[in-house]
Amino acid sequence: MKKWVAAALCASLASVGGWALAKNTDNIALIVNGKKVETDVAPQIINGRVMVPVRAVSEAMGAEVNWDSKQRSVIVSKPEGPTPIARLPHEQTTLYALKQKDDLYTPLLAEHQGQFKLFDWKSVTNPSYAPTIQSKDLTGDGKDELIFILTTGYGTGALTQDVHVLQPDTWEERKVPDPVETLKQHMTSKVTKDHVEISIDGKTTVIPADKIPAEPSSWFSSLGIGGIVTYETQGDALLARVPAQLSPAHVVGQFHITYQFAKDQFQVKTIEFVQD
Repeated sequence: MKKWVAAALCASLASVGGWALAKNTDNIALIVNGKKVETDVAPQIINGRVMVPVRAVSEAMGAEVNWDSKQRSVIVSKPEGPTPIARLPHEQTTLYALKQKDDLYTPLLAEHQGQFKLFDWKSVTNPSYAPTIQSKDLTGDGKDELIFILTTGYGTGALTQDVHVLQPDTWEERKVPDPVETLKQHMTSKVTKDHVEISIDGKTTVIPADKIPAEPSSWFSSLGIGGIVTYETQGDALLARVPAQLSPAHVVGQFHITYQFAKDQFQVKTIEFVQD
Protein backbone atom coordinates (compact mmCIF):
# COMPACT_ATOMS: atom_id res chain seq x y z
CA MET A 1 0.00 0.00 0.00
CA LYS A 2 1.18 3.49 -0.78
CA LYS A 3 0.41 6.20 1.73
CA TRP A 4 0.29 9.91 1.39
CA VAL A 5 -0.08 12.27 4.36
CA ALA A 6 -1.56 15.75 4.02
CA ALA A 7 -2.00 18.32 6.76
CA ALA A 8 -5.42 19.61 5.75
CA LEU A 9 -8.75 18.30 4.49
CA CYS A 10 -8.30 19.84 1.07
CA ALA A 11 -5.50 19.38 -1.44
CA SER A 12 -4.66 20.48 -4.92
CA LEU A 13 -5.49 18.09 -7.75
CA ALA A 14 -1.82 17.53 -8.48
CA SER A 15 -1.19 16.15 -4.98
CA VAL A 16 -3.64 13.27 -5.47
CA GLY A 17 -2.53 11.88 -8.82
CA GLY A 18 -4.64 10.37 -11.60
CA TRP A 19 -6.63 12.24 -14.17
CA ALA A 20 -8.65 15.03 -12.57
CA LEU A 21 -9.82 18.32 -14.02
CA ALA A 22 -11.33 21.43 -12.44
CA LYS A 23 -13.03 23.89 -14.70
CA ASN A 24 -12.52 27.54 -13.82
CA THR A 25 -16.12 28.72 -14.06
CA ASP A 26 -18.55 30.27 -11.60
CA ASN A 27 -19.48 26.75 -10.51
CA ILE A 28 -16.31 24.67 -10.62
CA ALA A 29 -16.95 21.11 -11.78
CA LEU A 30 -14.80 18.27 -10.49
CA ILE A 31 -14.18 15.52 -13.07
CA VAL A 32 -12.18 12.38 -12.25
CA ASN A 33 -11.38 9.91 -15.01
CA GLY A 34 -14.07 11.42 -17.20
CA LYS A 35 -16.83 11.29 -14.58
CA LYS A 36 -18.29 14.23 -12.72
CA VAL A 37 -17.92 13.93 -8.95
CA GLU A 38 -20.43 15.58 -6.63
CA THR A 39 -18.91 16.98 -3.42
CA ASP A 40 -20.27 18.28 -0.12
CA VAL A 41 -17.70 21.08 -0.23
CA ALA A 42 -17.39 22.82 -3.60
CA PRO A 43 -13.97 23.21 -5.24
CA GLN A 44 -12.52 26.67 -4.76
CA ILE A 45 -9.82 28.89 -6.25
CA ILE A 46 -7.57 30.20 -3.47
CA ASN A 47 -4.58 32.41 -4.24
CA GLY A 48 -4.74 31.35 -7.86
CA ARG A 49 -4.72 27.61 -7.10
CA VAL A 50 -7.64 25.21 -7.48
CA MET A 51 -8.40 23.45 -4.17
CA VAL A 52 -10.65 20.39 -3.99
CA PRO A 53 -11.83 18.06 -1.16
CA VAL A 54 -9.23 15.32 -0.88
CA ARG A 55 -11.79 12.65 0.09
CA ALA A 56 -13.94 13.19 -2.97
CA VAL A 57 -11.04 12.91 -5.41
CA SER A 58 -9.32 10.04 -3.59
CA GLU A 59 -12.42 7.86 -3.23
CA ALA A 60 -13.33 8.48 -6.86
CA MET A 61 -9.94 6.98 -7.73
CA GLY A 62 -10.46 3.91 -5.53
CA ALA A 63 -8.40 5.07 -2.56
CA GLU A 64 -9.34 5.08 1.12
CA VAL A 65 -9.21 8.27 3.20
CA ASN A 66 -8.83 8.37 6.98
CA TRP A 67 -8.37 11.20 9.48
CA ASP A 68 -5.65 10.78 12.13
CA SER A 69 -6.69 13.11 14.93
CA LYS A 70 -3.44 12.64 16.89
CA GLN A 71 -1.24 13.65 13.97
CA ARG A 72 -3.94 15.97 12.60
CA SER A 73 -3.33 14.39 9.21
CA VAL A 74 -5.32 13.01 6.34
CA ILE A 75 -4.06 9.58 5.32
CA VAL A 76 -4.83 8.43 1.79
CA SER A 77 -4.13 4.76 0.97
CA LYS A 78 -4.41 3.19 -2.44
CA PRO A 79 -3.71 -0.47 -3.34
CA GLU A 80 -0.90 -1.16 -5.78
CA GLY A 81 -3.15 -3.46 -7.83
CA PRO A 82 -4.24 -7.10 -8.04
CA THR A 83 -2.24 -9.50 -5.85
CA PRO A 84 -1.32 -12.87 -7.42
CA ILE A 85 -2.22 -15.70 -5.02
CA ALA A 86 -1.90 -18.78 -7.26
CA ARG A 87 -0.23 -19.61 -10.58
CA LEU A 88 -0.13 -22.43 -13.12
CA PRO A 89 2.81 -21.30 -15.28
CA HIS A 90 2.63 -23.88 -18.09
CA GLU A 91 -0.98 -22.88 -18.77
CA GLN A 92 -0.24 -19.16 -18.37
CA THR A 93 -2.91 -19.03 -15.67
CA THR A 94 -2.90 -16.78 -12.60
CA LEU A 95 -5.44 -16.10 -9.87
CA TYR A 96 -5.44 -12.59 -8.39
CA ALA A 97 -6.98 -11.12 -5.23
CA LEU A 98 -8.53 -7.70 -5.72
CA LYS A 99 -9.66 -6.88 -2.19
CA GLN A 100 -9.08 -8.16 1.32
CA LYS A 101 -11.84 -8.11 3.92
CA ASP A 102 -10.94 -9.46 7.35
CA ASP A 103 -9.18 -12.78 6.63
CA LEU A 104 -10.63 -13.33 3.15
CA TYR A 105 -9.74 -12.29 -0.38
CA THR A 106 -12.82 -11.51 -2.45
CA PRO A 107 -13.59 -11.08 -5.32
CA LEU A 108 -10.96 -12.95 -7.33
CA LEU A 109 -9.70 -12.30 -10.85
CA ALA A 110 -8.63 -15.19 -13.08
CA GLU A 111 -6.23 -14.77 -15.98
CA HIS A 112 -5.68 -17.41 -18.67
CA GLN A 113 -3.41 -16.76 -21.63
CA GLY A 114 -4.03 -13.03 -21.52
CA GLN A 115 -7.80 -13.24 -21.00
CA PHE A 116 -9.39 -12.11 -17.72
CA LYS A 117 -12.58 -12.96 -15.83
CA LEU A 118 -13.82 -11.62 -12.48
CA PHE A 119 -15.47 -14.12 -10.13
CA ASP A 120 -17.38 -13.70 -6.89
CA TRP A 121 -15.16 -16.29 -5.20
CA LYS A 122 -13.40 -16.09 -1.85
CA SER A 123 -10.18 -17.50 -0.42
CA VAL A 124 -8.52 -17.16 2.98
CA THR A 125 -5.51 -14.85 3.13
CA ASN A 126 -3.31 -17.29 5.10
CA PRO A 127 -0.58 -18.36 2.64
CA SER A 128 -0.51 -21.82 4.25
CA TYR A 129 -3.91 -22.36 2.65
CA ALA A 130 -3.19 -20.69 -0.70
CA PRO A 131 -5.39 -21.70 -3.66
CA THR A 132 -4.26 -24.36 -6.10
CA ILE A 133 -4.80 -24.45 -9.86
CA GLN A 134 -4.73 -27.63 -11.93
CA SER A 135 -5.27 -28.40 -15.60
CA LYS A 136 -6.95 -31.74 -16.37
CA ASP A 137 -9.60 -33.17 -18.65
CA LEU A 138 -12.38 -33.94 -16.15
CA THR A 139 -15.21 -33.77 -18.69
CA GLY A 140 -13.85 -36.26 -21.21
CA ASP A 141 -14.02 -33.86 -24.16
CA GLY A 142 -10.31 -34.16 -24.93
CA LYS A 143 -9.59 -30.65 -23.64
CA ASP A 144 -8.19 -29.74 -20.24
CA GLU A 145 -10.34 -27.76 -17.82
CA LEU A 146 -8.96 -25.37 -15.20
CA ILE A 147 -9.60 -26.57 -11.64
CA PHE A 148 -9.40 -23.96 -8.87
CA ILE A 149 -9.47 -25.28 -5.28
CA LEU A 150 -9.95 -22.51 -2.71
CA THR A 151 -9.87 -22.70 1.08
CA THR A 152 -12.78 -20.67 2.45
CA GLY A 153 -12.34 -21.33 6.17
CA TYR A 154 -10.11 -23.06 8.70
CA GLY A 155 -9.64 -23.46 12.43
CA THR A 156 -9.51 -26.08 15.14
CA GLY A 157 -11.23 -29.14 13.69
CA ALA A 158 -12.39 -27.17 10.65
CA LEU A 159 -11.24 -26.83 7.04
CA THR A 160 -13.62 -25.97 4.22
CA GLN A 161 -12.88 -25.69 0.52
CA ASP A 162 -14.70 -24.74 -2.68
CA VAL A 163 -13.90 -26.13 -6.12
CA HIS A 164 -14.49 -24.39 -9.45
CA VAL A 165 -14.07 -26.18 -12.78
CA LEU A 166 -13.86 -23.85 -15.80
CA GLN A 167 -13.77 -24.24 -19.56
CA PRO A 168 -10.77 -21.99 -20.28
CA ASP A 169 -11.86 -20.91 -23.77
CA THR A 170 -15.30 -19.66 -22.64
CA TRP A 171 -14.86 -19.21 -18.85
CA GLU A 172 -17.99 -21.35 -18.44
CA GLU A 173 -18.10 -23.00 -15.01
CA ARG A 174 -19.07 -26.65 -14.64
CA LYS A 175 -20.91 -26.81 -11.32
CA VAL A 176 -20.01 -29.52 -8.83
CA PRO A 177 -22.79 -30.77 -6.47
CA ASP A 178 -22.25 -29.85 -2.82
CA PRO A 179 -20.83 -32.94 -1.06
CA VAL A 180 -22.50 -32.13 2.28
CA GLU A 181 -25.93 -31.77 0.67
CA THR A 182 -25.25 -35.01 -1.21
CA LEU A 183 -24.56 -36.83 2.06
CA LYS A 184 -27.71 -35.43 3.64
CA GLN A 185 -29.70 -36.99 0.80
CA HIS A 186 -27.97 -40.37 0.69
CA MET A 187 -26.56 -41.06 4.18
CA THR A 188 -28.13 -41.77 7.55
CA SER A 189 -26.38 -42.47 10.84
CA LYS A 190 -27.30 -43.86 14.23
CA VAL A 191 -25.21 -43.45 17.35
CA THR A 192 -25.80 -45.57 20.47
CA LYS A 193 -23.63 -46.32 23.49
CA ASP A 194 -22.74 -49.67 21.91
CA HIS A 195 -21.99 -48.80 18.29
CA VAL A 196 -22.13 -46.36 15.41
CA GLU A 197 -24.19 -47.27 12.37
CA ILE A 198 -23.71 -45.58 8.98
CA SER A 199 -25.95 -46.31 5.99
CA ILE A 200 -25.41 -45.08 2.44
CA ASP A 201 -28.27 -45.92 0.07
CA GLY A 202 -29.01 -49.11 1.99
CA LYS A 203 -25.40 -50.24 2.47
CA THR A 204 -24.68 -50.28 6.22
CA THR A 205 -21.42 -50.14 8.18
CA VAL A 206 -21.49 -50.90 11.91
CA ILE A 207 -18.57 -49.83 14.12
CA PRO A 208 -18.59 -51.36 17.64
CA ALA A 209 -17.81 -49.09 20.58
CA ASP A 210 -14.70 -51.10 21.48
CA LYS A 211 -13.21 -50.19 18.08
CA ILE A 212 -13.58 -46.46 18.74
CA PRO A 213 -10.90 -44.76 20.90
CA ALA A 214 -13.16 -41.93 22.07
CA GLU A 215 -15.25 -42.51 25.19
CA PRO A 216 -18.98 -42.96 24.42
CA SER A 217 -19.78 -40.18 26.90
CA SER A 218 -18.14 -37.71 24.47
CA TRP A 219 -20.01 -38.91 21.37
CA PHE A 220 -22.49 -36.77 19.50
CA SER A 221 -26.06 -38.03 19.19
CA SER A 222 -25.49 -38.30 15.43
CA LEU A 223 -22.48 -38.01 13.14
CA GLY A 224 -21.30 -34.52 12.35
CA ILE A 225 -20.45 -33.63 8.75
CA GLY A 226 -19.42 -30.41 7.03
CA GLY A 227 -16.78 -29.08 9.42
CA ILE A 228 -14.12 -30.39 7.05
CA VAL A 229 -14.63 -30.54 3.28
CA THR A 230 -11.68 -30.91 0.92
CA TYR A 231 -11.26 -31.60 -2.80
CA GLU A 232 -8.61 -33.24 -4.92
CA THR A 233 -8.19 -34.81 -8.32
CA GLN A 234 -7.28 -38.47 -8.79
CA GLY A 235 -6.26 -39.09 -12.36
CA ASP A 236 -9.06 -37.60 -14.42
CA ALA A 237 -11.61 -37.81 -11.60
CA LEU A 238 -12.71 -35.25 -9.00
CA LEU A 239 -12.98 -36.39 -5.37
CA ALA A 240 -14.45 -34.73 -2.27
CA ARG A 241 -13.50 -35.90 1.22
CA VAL A 242 -15.82 -35.29 4.19
CA PRO A 243 -14.79 -36.69 7.60
CA ALA A 244 -17.45 -38.30 9.81
CA GLN A 245 -17.08 -36.60 13.18
CA LEU A 246 -18.23 -38.54 16.26
CA SER A 247 -16.91 -36.21 18.96
CA PRO A 248 -15.14 -32.83 19.09
CA ALA A 249 -11.77 -34.59 18.80
CA HIS A 250 -12.51 -37.83 16.96
CA VAL A 251 -13.63 -38.97 13.53
CA VAL A 252 -14.57 -42.55 12.68
CA GLY A 253 -13.72 -42.30 9.00
CA GLN A 254 -14.27 -40.30 5.83
CA PHE A 255 -16.88 -40.13 3.14
CA HIS A 256 -15.36 -40.16 -0.34
CA ILE A 257 -17.57 -38.68 -3.04
CA THR A 258 -16.44 -39.19 -6.63
CA TYR A 259 -17.88 -37.09 -9.44
CA GLN A 260 -18.26 -37.85 -13.13
CA PHE A 261 -19.25 -35.54 -15.97
CA ALA A 262 -22.40 -36.54 -17.85
CA LYS A 263 -25.19 -34.68 -19.65
CA ASP A 264 -23.27 -31.38 -19.51
CA GLN A 265 -22.84 -31.40 -15.73
CA PHE A 266 -20.95 -33.06 -12.91
CA GLN A 267 -22.91 -35.79 -11.16
CA VAL A 268 -22.21 -37.96 -8.15
CA LYS A 269 -20.73 -41.26 -9.32
CA THR A 270 -19.98 -43.00 -6.03
CA ILE A 271 -20.30 -42.37 -2.28
CA GLU A 272 -18.05 -44.51 -0.11
CA PHE A 273 -17.40 -44.60 3.62
CA VAL A 274 -13.77 -45.36 4.50
CA GLN A 275 -13.36 -46.34 8.14
CA ASP A 276 -10.32 -45.11 10.08
